[in-house]
Amino acid sequence: MFKILKINIIILVLISCTLISCSDRKNNISTTEVKETESNVQNNVITPFSILDIEDAFGDKTGKKMIAGLFKGKFTNSATNNSVCYFNIGFVDQQLRLAIFEYGKYQKTGTNNFRIEYKDDEGNKYETYGHYTNLNNIWTIGDSNYRLDQVFLRTLLTSKNIKVHMVNDRTLYETYSFEIDTKNFKEHYDTLYK
Repeated sequence: MFKILKINIIILVLISCTLISCSDRKNNISTTEVKETESNVQNNVITPFSILDIEDAFGDKTGKKMIAGLFKGKFTNSATNNSVCYFNIGFVDQQLRLAIFEYGKYQKTGTNNFRIEYKDDEGNKYETYGHYTNLNNIWTIGDSNYRLDQVFLRTLLTSKNIKVHMVNDRTLYETYSFEIDTKNFKEHYDTLYK
C-alpha cells in the first residue's frame, strides 16, 4: 500500500510540474506544497483539489498559484479495455488544463483533440473540447474557439461531482472516463480569484 501511495505522489508531482510548465517551462512546484500534498493523499488520489505554489528555476516562489486535482479513471483503445488511467486537472492562468497518464504512469502523447461530454450531479449533460496544446502533452479544456469553457468552470464551482467521458476526435475507439470530486475547488478558486 505504501509503495502504491508513494508512486501516486510522484505521479502527482510530475503531472503538476507538467501542467505548470505548459505556461512557463522554468516554473516548478514548491517543495512545501509537495509535502502538504503528500499528507492529503487518500485512496490513490489527492484530496480532491489542492493549491500549489509555483516556483521559478531558482526555487523562489513566483507568487503564482495553481489549483490541481488528480483523479483515477479508465481508458479504452485498440490495445486495451478499461485500463487504469490518471487525469490531472489544473487551473492556472485562467486556463483549465488536462494531463492524461495511461496505465497510471505513461503520459499520453499525440496531437488529437477530444470531445468531452460531462454530467453534473443533477444529471445535466454538457459538451466541450480538449484542445491539444503542443506543449508537454497537455490539453486545455475550452470551447470551440479555444477559450476557457465557462460552463465547465461553473460546473466545477457548483456541482459536487462531475462525470466525464472523452472521445478522441479522430479515432472514436479511444475513450477516457473519470469522475471529478469537486470538493475544495470552489473554496480554492474563491481564495485565489475573489
